[in-house]
Amino acid sequence: MISTDLEVVPGHIETPNSIELKASAVASSCIGAWSLLPIVKDTVFGPFVGDIKKGKDIKDINYRYAWEVFDPEMFGLLHVIDATDPSKGNWMRYVNCARYLEEQNLISVQQEDKVYYKAIK
Repeated sequence: MISTDLEVVPGHIETPNSIELKASAVASSCIGAWSLLPIVKDTVFGPFVGDIKKGKDIKDINYRYAWEVFDPEMFGLLHVIDATDPSKGNWMRYVNCARYLEEQNLISVQQEDKVYYKAIK
């Protein structure tokens, strides 16, 4: 189990061998996902895991830990994958947004009704 003053990573959360969870450099007192090795461009991680929420359940979501999933044919919202509750998510909930465009090395990619992260550098 990994912890900081404010956050504890549940024991069920496993990371790929090249990723570790430790204090974030982006969000103080939060956990971040760190790569131990260079990530090859076009590497895909995922899928992002969490509770599937629809309709009125969407209004109280913390989008720091959630992704919207859209219907590509109807161009409407299908659902939100909400990993606000760490016990419902996987290691990908700890991937933080880059502080600056130059730091960004991942993008989110939707395939069917799932969200993945893809390395862009």
